[in-house]
Amino acid sequence: MEYEGSNSVWVTHDNLLAGYALEQWNRTIADNITSTVKHLAGEYDLACNSENVPIDTRAEILLGYNAHALNETSMRLVDPSYHGYALCNEEAANKAFEDWMNYTDLVIYQALIEWRKQNYTYADQLYDMAKKFWDGKGFNDKAARLHGYYDVYKLGLFCYLNRMMGKGYFEFEEALVERAWSCQTSKGGFLTEYYGNGSIPNGTKANCETTAIMLVANVPEAVAGNCEDRWWLDPKTFVIAVEAAIIIALAVKCVFRRR
Repeated sequence: MEYEGSNSVWVTHDNLLAGYALEQWNRTIADNITSTVKHLAGEYDLACNSENVPIDTRAEILLGYNAHALNETSMRLVDPSYHGYALCNEEAANKAFEDWMNYTDLVIYQALIEWRKQNYTYADQLYDMAKKFWDGKGFNDKAARLHGYYDVYKLGLFCYLNRMMGKGYFEFEEALVERAWSCQTSKGGFLTEYYGNGSIPNGTKANCETTAIMLVANVPEAVAGNCEDRWWLDPKTFVIAVEAAIIIALAVKCVFRRR
């Protein structure tokens, strides 16, 4: 489920990232989600890499798989009625994202690609490029200027890149972390966007992808021990796997501990 009350379920990014994010906290449910994603990829003939992981260039990068280009993506309605949900998938197109340098997230993904290819000089340049989008409130890139609000998941992505590249402390770390935690709901999930003054746009919800990215970026600071056992029941059906993935989006009964 994309967010609480949604009737849409996304194979990627949402559930692919959810399985990865939960590995540190409950390997059983994490493996269940990942195996279900792979099963659906086979059942619906989704494009996959050699490990049967659905190819979605951006999520694939966060999972540590090799990716050679950042392509544009499109939404595919895989099944309009799968166990009562609209089953969707985000898929890479054959067209390159020509102006990726104008988007913080795409710059970060490209930096990760170059870093894993051991092109460290270029990765450092991209890291610095991503930092320049920070305006004291968030990452003010082309998307932020277009929509008038900041994306929460980009806060997590930068923390992830910073950690992977071993950069250590950065000058706006406290401000970024404070912004991130201010967008956490009382149920534990992370809202998708915020205004520069700290208020939240009407209709904004906590969703699976954003919360998964935030969890991956801050794994040492998250505590999932208070999750109710009922979320770990019968792993046999996709609906249960999806409901387990909702724990990422809603963080039901979970407490994420701040530093």
